[in-house]
Amino acid sequence: MNSLPRLSGLQFVKFYYLLSGCFGLIYLQTAAAIAQPVSPPPNQVVAPAQQISPLETVEPVMPVAPVPSPNPSNSPRSLPGQRPVVVIDPGHGGPDPGAVSIGGIYEKDIVLDISLQLASLLETQGIQAILTRQTDVDLGLQPRVAIANRARAALFVSIHANAISMDRPEVNGIETFHVAGSVEGEQLAAGIQQQLVSITRMGDRGVKRARFYVLVHTAMPAVLVEVGFVTGQEDALRLSDPATRTQMAQAIGQGILGYLQRSDRQ
Repeated sequence: MNSLPRLSGLQFVKFYYLLSGCFGLIYLQTAAAIAQPVSPPPNQVVAPAQQISPLETVEPVMPVAPVPSPNPSNSPRSLPGQRPVVVIDPGHGGPDPGAVSIGGIYEKDIVLDISLQLASLLETQGIQAILTRQTDVDLGLQPRVAIANRARAALFVSIHANAISMDRPEVNGIETFHVAGSVEGEQLAAGIQQQLVSITRMGDRGVKRARFYVLVHTAMPAVLVEVGFVTGQEDALRLSDPATRTQMAQAIGQGILGYLQRSDRQ
């Protein structure tokens, strides 16, 4: 059996360093391969990681419970501490212009202007004012009544402008209607009529009874105010005047406030 050649001390040292270098190179190449990031395939799109600020908090999404609709049959019109509700109803609207004045002004525009000003005035006095319409839209009679009844309003005030034949320009004046048998409606109508005539100095055609749909089917004291004749020679000029319409809004507001104050004292 042949024996292995004996290495001198110097030869052994050289062989040891050569062998260590080979293993060290293999180790370094392996470590570099492991540390290298894996690139995605050429056609694959990698979404960037989401960055969250350390100050950012994520709010939990809470379920929203449905709000039950009020039941008009058992909801009082005015609870302690609540503002009284007054529904203001500008007549006509949309394709229904109502009466047309001598100067070509539409009733629907006259009464909407008065109603918007009236609602603003009532709100400043702590009254919750609900308008059946706030823009030039068409609204039937039944929806107007439904708005008032659903709101459990304390009062309903419908605002219109009167008209007659263009051949009767001498017919002018203000009149306010209530349904027969309603003492509260008559008191409200009287208060509004008195304030309108006093403030505007227009003709007084008095407080009258009528069975208009919005008066018969509302469940609260209700009146319908005719603020003048758009076909009247005197009234048409006044109704086309913005200052007069502001006076009318103030007068109707005073009549409403006076009625509510008297009701509180009773």
